Amino acid sequence: MDGKRNEIATIVVDSADEENQGVIIVSVFDKQEIGLCVSQRMGGDLEIWLDKDQTNSLITALKKAVDDTI
Repeated sequence: MDGKRNEIATIVVDSADEENQGVIIVSVFDKQEIGLCVSQRMGGDLEIWLDKDQTNSLITALKKAVDDTI
């Protein structure tokens, strides 16, 4: 393992309510774990690390949520 963190994407979350503004940062660590950092402008950060199976479960859940809202 090389201990390298690679940032994949930063998604800006805009909101009329300043407390709900923030960013979501997706990263890869050691080509083995996927990191998800959720940072709220007024509330601080949450960072979790998922293995591939957990990430695929999250992707499936997010796709289902998107499908249910369309």
